Amino acid sequence: MKLYRRIVVMAAIFIIIIFASGLWSIHRLQLHESQRFDQHLQGEAEMAYSMLQDDMLRFKAATPNIKVDQSQLVELIYNENFDALSYVFDDLAGFYEIDLILLISDGKLIAGSHNVSKRELPASLMTTMMAEPFSEQVQFMLLENSIGEIARFSDSSVVSYFTSVALEDFTGEEAGRVILFKVLNGRDKFAEHLSGNAEIILTVEGERSVFSSLRHPWEWKGEQAIISGQKEYRVHQKDIEGVGGTKLSLLVGMDYREYSQSTWRLIVSELTTNLVILFVAVFFFYFLKRRVFDGVNKQVELLGQVAAGDLNVRYPRSQMNRGETLDEIQQMGADFNMMMDQLQELYEQLNQARQDAEVATRIKSEFLANMSHEIRTPMNGVVGMINLAEQADSDEQKKRYICKAKLSAEKLLRILNDILDFSKIESNKLDIEQTTFHLSEVLESTRDLMQPDADKNGVRLAIMFSEKVPQVLRGDSLRIGQILDNLVSNAIKFSPQGGEVLISVDLKKRQRAIAELSISVRDEGIGISKTQQEKLFVPFNQADSTTTRRFGGSGLGLVICKRLVEMMAGEITLESREGVGSNFTFTLPLEVSSDEVDVADEAVDDSTNNALTVLRGRTLLLVEDNEINQELIVAMLTMHGILVESVWNGAEAVSWLQENQADAVLMDCQMPVMDGYTATREIREIEGLEDLPIIALTANVTQSDIDKALASGMDDHVAKPVIFDDLISSIAKWVTPELYGKEKALEGPETDITPSTGEAQSLRALKGINIVKGLELIGHDETLYRKLLLLFRDKYCAFREVFTQALSDDIDSARREAHSLKGAAGNLGMEQIVNAAIQLEVACQRDDQTMIAERFEQTLTEISIVLRSIEQLEPCDTEAMNSGEQETKL
Repeated sequence: MKLYRRIVVMAAIFIIIIFASGLWSIHRLQLHESQRFDQHLQGEAEMAYSMLQDDMLRFKAATPNIKVDQSQLVELIYNENFDALSYVFDDLAGFYEIDLILLISDGKLIAGSHNVSKRELPASLMTTMMAEPFSEQVQFMLLENSIGEIARFSDSSVVSYFTSVALEDFTGEEAGRVILFKVLNGRDKFAEHLSGNAEIILTVEGERSVFSSLRHPWEWKGEQAIISGQKEYRVHQKDIEGVGGTKLSLLVGMDYREYSQSTWRLIVSELTTNLVILFVAVFFFYFLKRRVFDGVNKQVELLGQVAAGDLNVRYPRSQMNRGETLDEIQQMGADFNMMMDQLQELYEQLNQARQDAEVATRIKSEFLANMSHEIRTPMNGVVGMINLAEQADSDEQKKRYICKAKLSAEKLLRILNDILDFSKIESNKLDIEQTTFHLSEVLESTRDLMQPDADKNGVRLAIMFSEKVPQVLRGDSLRIGQILDNLVSNAIKFSPQGGEVLISVDLKKRQRAIAELSISVRDEGIGISKTQQEKLFVPFNQADSTTTRRFGGSGLGLVICKRLVEMMAGEITLESREGVGSNFTFTLPLEVSSDEVDVADEAVDDSTNNALTVLRGRTLLLVEDNEINQELIVAMLTMHGILVESVWNGAEAVSWLQENQADAVLMDCQMPVMDGYTATREIREIEGLEDLPIIALTANVTQSDIDKALASGMDDHVAKPVIFDDLISSIAKWVTPELYGKEKALEGPETDITPSTGEAQSLRALKGINIVKGLELIGHDETLYRKLLLLFRDKYCAFREVFTQALSDDIDSARREAHSLKGAAGNLGMEQIVNAAIQLEVACQRDDQTMIAERFEQTLTEISIVLRSIEQLEPCDTEAMNSGEQETKL
């Protein structure tokens, strides 16, 4: 508000300055106009006086002619021929418009114009004339009394200017003097001639008017103004000294009211301009107040409320332009709302995190209390039974006490193992091993371990094993058994007496060397509610805290199961109804042992050959962003006469199919620019491609991934690493001769894929690579395999920089890089890199930076081992690869 008040004060000062400036401008305008008027008036006066002087010079122009006739006039004087003189003077007066000509000699009037010589002049006139020294200059004179009778003027006094000419005889003596008079009284026309743009008045002593250009009588108004009729004139006075001390005044006046009206028009114009400026200033300030200050004040007010703890305040949307571009203040309001939304979301997240922390603290406190009870109870049993065994007399009693002590110790050991396993998982120190095992032995081991507890609780324990499930697999049998032990133990614990716990194993999907198993543990126990299911896999928690006291346990078993399943690229789900029972199911992709694969080779070969016969000459579109995978699949298909066109992402695939035809599309799911799911949906919208076979190629093999691919419009799913027979079988299933017509002729000869002996021997000693599996995946083409290994080296020697850059962009890009590495390595038999890439992808999915950093370093280590092995084939600059020893900045 202080800023607002300052701006208001500044605006008020600005308005006052504008108003004062207007008044000062008006004053200056009045002063300027007055000065301009005075200058104009003075100019008119100077012009009138100049014209009066010109008239006097014209009057004086008669004197030279008198000089010319001087000898004649002197002769007439000496001859006393006065009548002739009067005739001469009448002619001169008429010609030069002279009102009176007098001839004086020896102080007497002897002749004159207008019959003046026949009468005597008034004594006063003669006295005036004789009192002044005669001069040939034109002078003004006031003539009193009867001059009017003499000179045909009725005024009792007249004003004239006069001059004289001396007449000399041949001796140089003055014979007489001719005096010429020009009367000014009544010369209104002359006055109008003098006036120009002004009015002219000639006065005697400033009162009596001699002549005037005014049409109405006039009178003084003040010292510099007169009034005549309805007009007011401001006058400029020019004083003229006459003969005998006569004072004449030439008044030049201009209409002051016209000047005033003109001045007022200018003042009104100036005032209007200032008022417009003032109005614009007020409007501008109002606009600023409305569009700027009000918005700023509103935001200051809102910030004050935010400072007071109210996070629900928002800048009013009513003060924002609708459908128009926001101005700066409105944009600040929109940004404020966005900031408040983010701040409120952050606050809610922090509040939720605080609540979660409180809940976690409470849960951990309860967990510690439970653990105290769970650990102390068997420990007391161990100590108590040993003490009883020491005191027992018979061997039978000692044996019974020792057996009970053993059971208590085993229970304590299970609790400690759970805690240690969870600690390893949380610190990413738990490794998943890859060993060959028989799944039936793992199931039998679980049944043998759990059967005593089942018998004790009166629960029947059964196993259902599908004949389709391969017997010999590769994976971590110890962790699979640990998962089964946990699930079966819980199932027995919560099942009522007389109930049944069923372990079911089924083959969900088989792709040559990869078998996806579905293992479920179903019980007929108390069941789990929807609310309890939401926190079932939360660490240190149980579905119902009361079960801890009733059934015991650490609350870590299911959490460990879930984490172990995810680490083996599987997923675990639960179906449960209260009072009916629960069914825990987990899926695991496991590698089928080569012994199992060999058994199925003969049957597969016939099927594959038939499929190749159908597909020879067909055109397939491969959509794959990984260069290694792309070259591998293209080589696998083209060597058998299948035509393959390849593009790098979904957008290119859509564009290609709009202009070309293909019999099927092999679609990777995770790609930049446009992923496979989006591309499939857009392809299905293209007319004529609604039924085009689209087969997903992806390393994501969980049921949810398969369902997502099918839901987007894909027809089938082939897992990476790609098994040639499975790929051919899937393509042939959808591309049939009945649907697409007869087979096309094979274009070009088949490729010779027989490797040289040197190449075959050099591939056998590559550390970190399962050569047998890699060659098997690409159809035993060692030349192609060598080429793909070198391509892998060139592409992934800079994996540190690529992954770091992707991680700095967004977590999804980093996950996609890990996923791409997993697929490329899997197709080449790089099992350790595959396992490391799986762990890295899981870490990216969780967005756990600490886990990402650790698993990233582990992945770089495995890549480094493989790259150094490939160096045996063809050395290259591995500076980027060796940079993996530097500290990773994440």
